[in-house]
Amino acid sequence: MYLTHRSIRSFLFSLCVVAGTYPTVSAQNNGSRTRPPRPPALSLRAPDVMPGTLPEMRTPAYWISRMSHPDEVVLTLNRIEQMNKDYSNRMAHLENLDSNAHREVMGQLREWVGLMAAVPDAAAMAPSELSAWVSNKIQLELDFLKKGRFGNILGIVYSSEEIDKLAEEMAFDRISGNLRAVQGLIVNCARLRIVPSLNEENIGLTNNASRWDMWNLDILPVGSLVQVLHASKTGGFLFVLTERGYGWVRSEKVAFGKKADLEQFSQNSDFWLCTGDKVPFYSNPQCKYVSGWFSMGDHLPAVGESDHQIKVPVRRINGELAIETAWLSPDADVHRGYLPYTRKNVVVQALKLLDNIYDWTGGWYGRNHVTDLRDIFGCFGFHLPANGVLLSFFNTDSPTLLHPDQGQQVQYQTILGNPPFLTLQMVSSGHSQLYLGDYNGVPIVFDTHGYSYKDDQGRDLVVRRCVIGTISLPNYFLKQDISFVTLK
Repeated sequence: MYLTHRSIRSFLFSLCVVAGTYPTVSAQNNGSRTRPPRPPALSLRAPDVMPGTLPEMRTPAYWISRMSHPDEVVLTLNRIEQMNKDYSNRMAHLENLDSNAHREVMGQLREWVGLMAAVPDAAAMAPSELSAWVSNKIQLELDFLKKGRFGNILGIVYSSEEIDKLAEEMAFDRISGNLRAVQGLIVNCARLRIVPSLNEENIGLTNNASRWDMWNLDILPVGSLVQVLHASKTGGFLFVLTERGYGWVRSEKVAFGKKADLEQFSQNSDFWLCTGDKVPFYSNPQCKYVSGWFSMGDHLPAVGESDHQIKVPVRRINGELAIETAWLSPDADVHRGYLPYTRKNVVVQALKLLDNIYDWTGGWYGRNHVTDLRDIFGCFGFHLPANGVLLSFFNTDSPTLLHPDQGQQVQYQTILGNPPFLTLQMVSSGHSQLYLGDYNGVPIVFDTHGYSYKDDQGRDLVVRRCVIGTISLPNYFLKQDISFVTLK
């Protein structure tokens, strides 16, 4: 074997890296010697089994064995749909809430740009009214962009020129005074953005410790309807109004067509429901090449009586909607129609998401504490909001609060008195959990959060994923007011 000078140098450099030493290098070949920067230390991963829990708690069998009637249908689909309607009506008339509840909801809407309690019908607005509405919402986004301190994907703070360029893409000065809403359909899972950043490296990072993209609001499922209200300067983004809020989506993710056709596709009652974390669909019956994906709680229309065939929306080059046929694998984690709403199914669905990374805004097409719950219970037909404070109003005008000054004993007794698997619990800051039951008198929950805890050696073990844990994490949960939503 013959070695070149280059291969010898590479081999020696590799030995230095393994040994933890680095050769000095010349920055500009001018005699100055610098040491390459060392990468930041990685965080220590918390173990799968969280403190105060058992390994078997990570399996459905453990929880199913504790249920008296695991397969009993808790609510029919008709009753669930009525609860959805009641919630929509409640949020559409915030003036009917008591003063404290109204203040709490309005505070969330001010804090989270893009979030909405109820979705207005843009098509019913007069053109001048719609223009004023769009101008107001984009101005809120501009204020958010310019008042914050953000960095790119490398954690480097943006220059004022870069911020101005991002703001320019919103095309605020091009908002017509005669706007009309145009109906569209999402053809691929799409990020709903607060800031229309054309380059993937341009995200809204606020610190180097975590990589959450604060310029993202949520994820729009394939097949969902949007009302298109405005286009960005380059046309790379469309400003849309959706059931999950308002913001920007990539133009290539939206197809156009007759309103009746779009609504028929999106609202088709005969569908395949994704009951797995993420499930692919394929270009042919042999399921050799993946054509796309859908996520837990998403659904796509079935093809007649055909087994495991679905209709998939496609955007033609001219922007028009086309409908294609795709195939699901015979063993795909899917269900024809909604799942029966049983305690067993709740736990089975929830534990499919264990260990998924905590994606606060969905910037990585993932989930956080409340979007996990939305997608799990979406499998039964619930339309839960993706905000913990709004969630606390799902089945009540005035949530009953459990105050921290009542003491831990009262807190535990109250939590343990709720029906397991059917109770969601939220603190005043919005963090949300699914109550599973107790172990040695301590509440056990299904949760997704971004925090850490110290082990017996004093080391910080970082969670930042979906776990089964005790009520002690995150450590602020019992220090805030807690409200409950029982879905029964």
